[in-house]
Amino acid sequence: MGSIPSGFGIISGFDTATLIEQMLAYQARGRARVEARIGLLQARRSAMLDINAGLLAMAGTTSSISSSDLFQTLAASSSHPSLLGVTASADAAAGLYQFTVAGLASNHQLLSSGFASQASALGLMSGSIELGEGGLSVDMPLSWLNGGEGVSRGEIEITNEQTGDSMVVDLRDVATLDEVIGRINDNNLGLTASLAGGGIRLDSETGFEFSIASVGGSTTAQDLGISGTSLNGAFDGDSLARLGDSLSLAALNDGNGVLVREGLADIRITSSDGRIFDIDLSQGTLVDLSDDTLLSALNGGSGVFIDQDSEDPDLAISVVDNGSGSTASWEIDLTGCVTVGDVRDRIDSATSGNVSLDMRSDGRGLSLTANDGADLVIVEGAGTSGTTTASGLGILNESGSLGGFDGSDIAPVGTGGAPSIQAVLDAINSALDLDGQSNSGAIVAQLSADAQRLELIDSTGGTGTMTVQATAANTSAYRDLGFDGTPVMGNVMTGNRIIGGPGTVLVHELHGGDGLAGADSLTITDRFGTTASTSGFAQYETVDALVEAINTWASDQGLRINLALDASGTGLELTSLGGNGTFTVAGDLAQQLGLDASGSMDSIRSGNLQHRWVSESMELADMNQGRGIGTGTFRIRDELGATATVTITSGHHNLQDVIDLINSRGLAVQARVNDQGDGLALVSTVASEEAIVPMKVETTSGTAASDLNLVGESNAIIDGSWETTLEVDGQTTLQELVELINASGAEVTASLVNTGDPVDPWRLNLTSGVSGTPGKMVLTLDGLEAEFEEVVAGRDAKVVLGDDVATGVLITSSSNRIEGVIQGLTIDLLQASEDLVTITVERDDTAPIDSIRSFVDSINAVLERLDNYSGYDPETQVRGVLHGDSTTSRIRSALLSAIQGRGLSEEFSLEGPWAVGIRMGAGGRVEFDEEVFAEAWSNDRDSVEAFFTSATDDVAGNGFGTTLDELADRLTRVDSGTLVTADRAWEGRIGLAMSRLERLDARLEARRSQLLSEFMAMEEALASMQNQYMALMSISSGTTGLSSLFR
Repeated sequence: MGSIPSGFGIISGFDTATLIEQMLAYQARGRARVEARIGLLQARRSAMLDINAGLLAMAGTTSSISSSDLFQTLAASSSHPSLLGVTASADAAAGLYQFTVAGLASNHQLLSSGFASQASALGLMSGSIELGEGGLSVDMPLSWLNGGEGVSRGEIEITNEQTGDSMVVDLRDVATLDEVIGRINDNNLGLTASLAGGGIRLDSETGFEFSIASVGGSTTAQDLGISGTSLNGAFDGDSLARLGDSLSLAALNDGNGVLVREGLADIRITSSDGRIFDIDLSQGTLVDLSDDTLLSALNGGSGVFIDQDSEDPDLAISVVDNGSGSTASWEIDLTGCVTVGDVRDRIDSATSGNVSLDMRSDGRGLSLTANDGADLVIVEGAGTSGTTTASGLGILNESGSLGGFDGSDIAPVGTGGAPSIQAVLDAINSALDLDGQSNSGAIVAQLSADAQRLELIDSTGGTGTMTVQATAANTSAYRDLGFDGTPVMGNVMTGNRIIGGPGTVLVHELHGGDGLAGADSLTITDRFGTTASTSGFAQYETVDALVEAINTWASDQGLRINLALDASGTGLELTSLGGNGTFTVAGDLAQQLGLDASGSMDSIRSGNLQHRWVSESMELADMNQGRGIGTGTFRIRDELGATATVTITSGHHNLQDVIDLINSRGLAVQARVNDQGDGLALVSTVASEEAIVPMKVETTSGTAASDLNLVGESNAIIDGSWETTLEVDGQTTLQELVELINASGAEVTASLVNTGDPVDPWRLNLTSGVSGTPGKMVLTLDGLEAEFEEVVAGRDAKVVLGDDVATGVLITSSSNRIEGVIQGLTIDLLQASEDLVTITVERDDTAPIDSIRSFVDSINAVLERLDNYSGYDPETQVRGVLHGDSTTSRIRSALLSAIQGRGLSEEFSLEGPWAVGIRMGAGGRVEFDEEVFAEAWSNDRDSVEAFFTSATDDVAGNGFGTTLDELADRLTRVDSGTLVTADRAWEGRIGLAMSRLERLDARLEARRSQLLSEFMAMEEALASMQNQYMALMSISSGTTGLSSLFR
């Protein structure tokens, strides 16, 4: 009862719902007016936001036309865009540059010999793939030859002395010895070129005599050591690899170079009379501190200790007011700081600018300054590290200094170093001892007679023994210069050989740089039962010399064996030349070479001898297969569970920088080059029984960790080796091998090729995913009876700068995109050709025109919106939603004033915007006459640029573009811009109207409830009356019945 679901009264039959709505309609008239008001306000706010969007778009164009970069934009074009493409950045230099694209980068590709089935077991024992220089030969750049003098590129002519036939070999664009060999071998004379004895050897296939000579006045044949005539059909060229004054240190040790720390002692020499010389191989270059200086480079490379607990402060700074004596103190946490700039920012932030950290005027230390120069500045230790961090920064000052103070010298370490052998000799020969006394011939550094090593001569006549040692700042330079364990004979220390040879590597670079540990003895029993033993092999310093010596000795002893490089090129293979007995090899040399074995096998393989190709001096830009190590942050967890973050920045240059940074984190982890010499390793210093968790490296940001190949977790060691192990066994099939390689993570693609051969149709195809020489694949598949053919050599791209291929600068790159050859230019090599390509870099006259046109379009779009929203059409008598709005009026007025150049300084040589083609046109829109601008631009570029971009402290001196840009900023500024202020006002008005609407709705709802209650009460009353009526009627009906009974 009382419910009226249909809107009609049950008793009354009245249309209650309609009656209530009609009764409320009168009272709701006020609400409709408020709703209309809100709609109008929202429309006005939307219009204002639309205008703001237009102004923001315009601001993008005013930012452009107010920038000098626009008017200094350079455009680069190529005369042969199908051969070479080019783009220019803002810092490019205008000019003409000529190039010849000599060759494109290629991806190394190998193809195996045939297999009968893809599903049969291969009998593999082990397998690995490595990208890089892990083989036992190094392709020497021509610039390394002849003591660093290199080779004059040109042409050589080879003549058959018997027939007179000849051919010219074009070597004008070759970069390495392997390329020279390849060019010579591509002949039709029946000649074969190879590398032997440190030089080039040529053999005629039929024994004819031949001659080699340079062509066209070049000295190419002489420089290659092959100018002359053969003897008995062969020509042994001169040795090409030797030390020389101009040889780069990067060429030493098979390209592993020498680590040099600028401004610090790299080696220590103690003469026989006790004088100590700390030799700075960088010639004492001082490295000034800057914001980019790494904290790990400070204090002689020992860095600055920072506690990695963000809850634990590292130092405390106090400022005592010189007048009142009040003290303000701050405890400062330096967690995460990597550079001096990071520390500067952290101190400035922590002290709210009350104390400033800066560099000393001499650049050798830091200084602290109080904002009030009369205050006392105190720096103390803090946290668990005590005074360690403040001392490391050179700013510990517990007694304080008025106004501030200069910290102590903290000797930053630079990178780079001595570029040549001569620089090393000069650094030693001109050194001062620790007492400040000049060397003056006490220790003389020179090249050895064979020009393969350095010599030190001690002329002091002391009773002691001359020594060469590592220093605190550099633990590897003495070894890399050849003075590791070398004896003194008389008064002369002759170092180890430090320059390799063509087609071979140095013995001491095997086993990750540990060499053969002086192994000397060898005993062999061939399969015919002949046995021989000898020693004396430790004297051989290159692998090819050692192999030749062993083969010569074996032949002299009647041993029928042959030692050579194995198929992978990473190790040696000792082969029995017949017989059926037991093949036995023993001795410490056999053990070091991995050849010690005994059995009925026909050959013994050493396995990978792990030639070192990653060193502390390796530039980060050259790592990761030539793609470099990116910046970024990663977190290391040691086996005790402690963690620290490591941030690699552009200030880190070589691998030693990274090693120092990691080792400065205070973890139970040692970073070093791994045992194989092919990557960075993190080695736990925690005893295995004390380890709680595995070591772990995870990326926080960037790509540094993954580029270093360190991401993951492991016990005892995380090895960033670039050698990928393949999980194979004797049952692995060819198809499974393909799948394993493709899933290994190595940047190599494996596939099967079906040649259709009736016997052995299946071949394994391997393609490197990295272009150029860094992508060269070193493949080891022990137990595989197959040979691999090099289908495509992994070659670097080559381009010659200059108009002559022979005399121009030959530039190589592992990628076909080359940056940095010419500042600001990026060059894309597209096709090799002998055609000369001219790159023209000049002012881009279209850039200012395009930007000004964009500005004009954007400001006209704003004016269009202003007109639409604030205008009035007298014909239709329709007003815009912002008609009469003061904000839009001010915006329009400001824009028109600026566009007409009002307020611009009269000092500009141009009269106004109209002088550069900008003026108000018909319909109140801005017009741009490109021809007028072009004429002004060609007549006086500097004046046009100044007219647009001039910016001064005096607003009146601002240029046209700057004025507009500042106007756009004032109008659209997010915190206090004109439109933001207006939007807030509209938002407030809408809010007030919405509140009023809510109050009206509440009143109407209350009235609705009241009326509904009244109608319900009426229905209830009517229902009651109806019930009473029915009762009366019932009584009346009963009375009538009784009357009938008694009638």
